[in-house]
Amino acid sequence: MEKKDANQLVTCEENSGRLQLLDIRKHDPVCKTSEMTEKYQHKTKWAFAHQKETAILVNSAGKMIGLDYRDWDKNTFSVHIKDIGLNEDSFQATMCIQFSPTKNNVVSLSGFDGMVYLFDLGHIQTSTQLLSPIFTHEGHVMEGINNDNESWLCSGAAMVKVLTHTWHTVKDDIILSSASDGSLHTWQYQIK
Repeated sequence: MEKKDANQLVTCEENSGRLQLLDIRKHDPVCKTSEMTEKYQHKTKWAFAHQKETAILVNSAGKMIGLDYRDWDKNTFSVHIKDIGLNEDSFQATMCIQFSPTKNNVVSLSGFDGMVYLFDLGHIQTSTQLLSPIFTHEGHVMEGINNDNESWLCSGAAMVKVLTHTWHTVKDDIILSSASDGSLHTWQYQIK
């Protein structure tokens, strides 16, 4: 559930992806319901984020859908995310997706594995496109650096999952993330 304005909330049903716009001033608070996710339902979980009039939904199968609150009858884009840690456990993922507070079109996503992924929605050009991350934070699964200055995974990397993350409120290139192994990271990213 996220606050849209002082009197309205947006909720997302985790198992169906259905969005509801609620107005707390009304006796019957449901103002609008989105059914856009019905064709993608197959044992997936959903998460969402919104910024101004845009909502982004993502499911545990790697589908990302964009909606405009002014017209919930059609999506603004529908892409499949690639290069993320999808596996048989992904369908039980507890995902976290957030918009950058200062960079339009940049969203962060976690919950599939031990990494946090950043995507630039401005790179979406067709509805059938695969969307790759513009940056991946691998810190929760990295153990060290070898003699060739290459990172290597820790032995329990497959078991570590990022539980949540959030953008720093002042510095737009810093994200905080926590994982199932108890680690808490504050990290700065740079897009090349």
